[in-house]
Amino acid sequence: MKSSEILVADAQIESFAYEDGRLMVLIRTDGGAFEVVFHTVLGMKTVSPERQDLSHLAESTESMYLSETCEAAEEPATGFKEFSFISAWTDEPILTVVAIDVQVSRISR
Repeated sequence: MKSSEILVADAQIESFAYEDGRLMVLIRTDGGAFEVVFHTVLGMKTVSPERQDLSHLAESTESMYLSETCEAAEEPATGFKEFSFISAWTDEPILTVVAIDVQVSRISR
């Protein structure tokens, strides 16, 4: 499932963990739980994302943070994207990830 196929409006980030170049983010929505896995992560920044209401997941191929992160990692910016979980209350990113791709799967509990 692509990241654009899940609706994160009114969802919340339950937890996140980074290991071996992958960032796993657990999202809880009214429609269930999803695991969002970012692959080949170059960088991330966050502002207390757990339990905050989300508005949407934004994707970008051009941003200052993306450029700076790729430059610092000595990687070409082509092929990488910036993914940002946006707060429903402030319309600001609460978790931003620079990675090659993202994979979303539903978790049955």
